[in-house]
Amino acid sequence: MNVGTFQMSAVKSSLRTLLIFELFAERLRPLALAEIARDLEMPKSSCLALLATLSERGYLVRAARDGSYYPSRRWQTQANRVAESDPLSRHIHESLVRLRDASGETAIHAALAGDRST
Repeated sequence: MNVGTFQMSAVKSSLRTLLIFELFAERLRPLALAEIARDLEMPKSSCLALLATLSERGYLVRAARDGSYYPSRRWQTQANRVAESDPLSRHIHESLVRLRDASGETAIHAALAGDRST
């Protein structure tokens, strides 16, 4: 995974936490501490501390057999709750329904987040 460069204002531990979840999304399989630390170019001790925190909070599960980690459903549940309560989406939903009905086409809402749409 290409860690790339980030703005100086990025909080290192927050950025690393997000990169861990992005790595799981890219690999789609359980990952060992050594692999995560290597691929994200972070010290094993820092990586272990983040993985332990995420595990303690229920966002990762650790396999007893080989010690690998994988995200639990908790992160998806939390993300779904936030997405369902998005005030902007609720505000424009009626307009999208009217546009869809008037045009007979699909109408979606997307927002730019850097160079991506969300």
